[in-house]
Amino acid sequence: MIKIIISLSVMLSIISACSNADLITNLSDKEWKVISIKGKAINPGNQPDGFPTLNFGSNNKLFGSTGCNRYIGSFKIDKNLISLQPGAVTKMYCDDSPEDAFLSAVKQVSEFKLEGNTLALLNGSKSIMQLIPIEK
Repeated sequence: MIKIIISLSVMLSIISACSNADLITNLSDKEWKVISIKGKAINPGNQPDGFPTLNFGSNNKLFGSTGCNRYIGSFKIDKNLISLQPGAVTKMYCDDSPEDAFLSAVKQVSEFKLEGNTLALLNGSKSIMQLIPIEK
């Protein structure tokens, strides 16, 4: 009986690890453009980088644009839970930028859901950001 329980535990761990790897692969294949923050559509204005973006790189590196400045940080994923740390941000001045809203929202994200072509970043059931992949 104990061998069966141990075998099942090992199999579940392997399946869980594979699904996390698959999720990271699905996220890291693309550059994600933020199209809304807390239900409000992003107005890219005349910013050099336009929309804020998220890129999920290897070794849990997070990088992209705030809609004005560039950032590099880290992320952690465990099943549908996600933690985003934008880390270092350049300091260029941009008028009418979504940067403040983006950086504030990133800190509130605790979960994610991939629905078709849309990445939803959530805090519980509350939508924090909606993202779509950028066509290359």
